[in-house]
Amino acid sequence: MNSGTSQCRIETSFEAVAPLKAQWDELALRSGAPVYMTYDWLRTWWQFYGEQSALRLFLLFQDQAMIAAVPVYICGVGLPPFRIRVARLVGANTPPKIFNPPVLPEVSHQVWTEVLRHLFTVERCDTVSLGPLCREYAALDGLREALADPVAGCGMASVDQRDVHTVYEFPPTFDELFNSIDGKERKTRRKKLRDLEAKG
Repeated sequence: MNSGTSQCRIETSFEAVAPLKAQWDELALRSGAPVYMTYDWLRTWWQFYGEQSALRLFLLFQDQAMIAAVPVYICGVGLPPFRIRVARLVGANTPPKIFNPPVLPEVSHQVWTEVLRHLFTVERCDTVSLGPLCREYAALDGLREALADPVAGCGMASVDQRDVHTVYEFPPTFDELFNSIDGKERKTRRKKLRDLEAKG
């Protein structure tokens, strides 16, 4: 994918991406991605569960800055001659959690279109599963647009609501959080903190 100064790289190992770890994690933080989408979490998951699957790390850059990272693995499901190729987000074979890959919303349509096009036309996947994603995921609208884009080659596609999850909104700093609790609780917390410091 080349559009002006935009470039898409597709890597097949976490080792190849290791020099970009700091950029990856900074993007995850900036885009509101969960811990499950940080470089070390994904690399560790892959080390234990990636056997017999093919890794595809989609990385989009603009002016050399990473603006999207979509980690996908491809595996075979079923027995020949009915075996199908399935693409899923790295980490998606363990108990349900929210993934929200680090993709900036302003490039999300372009990113998802390229990811889907590559998986369906180049990798010859029969089905692609991207989720679970949060309903408030900033790049979700771009995914919906990509699913309807003929370039993506999706055929039948849908975004389904399955379960619920709880989100706790916290102030941006610890001091603000601490000051938001009532006075009696703050006094208790200060005492416990002093006790910990005395033991340390």
